[in-house]
Amino acid sequence: MRPNYFKILFATLVALLWVAIISIPFEASPIYSLWTVIYFFPFYFSLLILMILIAMNKKYILLQIIFSNSFGMFINSIILLSFLLLTWLHIINYSTLVSLLVNCFCFTFSIYFYFSLVKQRND
Repeated sequence: MRPNYFKILFATLVALLWVAIISIPFEASPIYSLWTVIYFFPFYFSLLILMILIAMNKKYILLQIIFSNSFGMFINSIILLSFLLLTWLHIINYSTLVSLLVNCFCFTFSIYFYFSLVKQRND
């Protein structure tokens, strides 16, 4: 089974949308959030392809089980929503650590999103 690159592109754009929405309150202009999406796109896209190829290997069946779990995607979405609320209400400052955590959870969301797209097609 080969990865579907259109679905990988779509999952990457959805994850980067999260990054842009969370970072808008701390940018001087919303256009800088677009720059963030353009800046992170090659990294997200290439790393997502690599993760999908690793997860499709028969030796790493545990990764497929973890990322096909809808409860994991739900927890990841709740964490992203909490980051969204906390940054938009200015409860937490958008520091380097928060930026790193947001990027990690958004990338994980893209993996979950890709596997949910593939799972819908197979059902």
